[in-house]
Amino acid sequence: MAERILELVFRHKVLLALPIVFGLIGGVFALSLADAPYYRSYAAIWVERPTDLSGASFTDFNPWASPAQNQASSMKELLGLDAFATKIIARARPNTTDPWALLELRSNTYIYPGGSHVLYVDHRSQDPYLAQRMVTATIDEYTNLYTSQIRERAQKAKMFYEEQLNAARNQLELTTGELRAYVARNPQLAGVPLDRPPSSALRDAEFARLVAADETARGNYDQLLQKFADSQISANTVDGTVPNFLVMDEPKLPTVAIQPGKRALLMPPMFGLTGGFLISATGFLIYMRLDRRIHLANDLSFIDPSVPVMTLPRAKSRRRNWPSKFVRVGTALQNGLRQTAPAGAGE
Repeated sequence: MAERILELVFRHKVLLALPIVFGLIGGVFALSLADAPYYRSYAAIWVERPTDLSGASFTDFNPWASPAQNQASSMKELLGLDAFATKIIARARPNTTDPWALLELRSNTYIYPGGSHVLYVDHRSQDPYLAQRMVTATIDEYTNLYTSQIRERAQKAKMFYEEQLNAARNQLELTTGELRAYVARNPQLAGVPLDRPPSSALRDAEFARLVAADETARGNYDQLLQKFADSQISANTVDGTVPNFLVMDEPKLPTVAIQPGKRALLMPPMFGLTGGFLISATGFLIYMRLDRRIHLANDLSFIDPSVPVMTLPRAKSRRRNWPSKFVRVGTALQNGLRQTAPAGAGE
């Protein structure tokens, strides 16, 4: 088996070496594109869980993850949308015609949690002014989208609770009118406080039923009134700020370029070399499994009984300048061997 592996390796050494060489060249090329110094600008953001006021936003927070993790996931998903990323580029680079602007934005922008409540928005570029503008544009566009969603949902909630509140008000007026009419028809109940009637007055079953219905209607009205007030405040006070999203460290203009470290310099060539080895090894294994031709004496072991007595080089090869008589003899022996071998055994 070892002889066959070595024979295949030496016979196809060029084909096996090509993926490794191209992988190494690709890694060096990728390194040449990424080894330039760059500038880094970032913003630190404090994130809280949504309150009733901000809970009407489009973001669905996972209760099992931290606020920073939820916010990072939301912003990364939005960054993958062309509509959102295009608006960021329009803010940071209003007159650009670069077709690779979206790719550069996504490949050089990093959004990650720094703790349970701290979120970082990071952008890296060879232009320090562009790095700062990209971070600012990302935060501004997200804030604008977030607040617009809050405002839209709050307006809808306000209209919904307003309709419910009108219905609850009519029901409260109805139950209160029935209770007062019953008290007016029964003089023994005159002077009894309707909000807290004594237990002696509640012995009257009809009076107790009307009091309970009035209390239920009043409680429902008070709850809807509070929700309507909250939605009204939310719809009228959203002014471009997010209740649970506060920028603590504004993005600053970087002044010192960052040189790539040794690890960053070694990774692209190592990845290319490893990928080339994997491709070459995969191709070798596939070729070894599919190759059924006879190259060594051991390849005749499937012929039983068979005892190889001699091996000859390929008669078609002229690189060693074999004598013509030797070539004719070798050709005759190969033809005879081919005729005696089982069908499908190859050469």
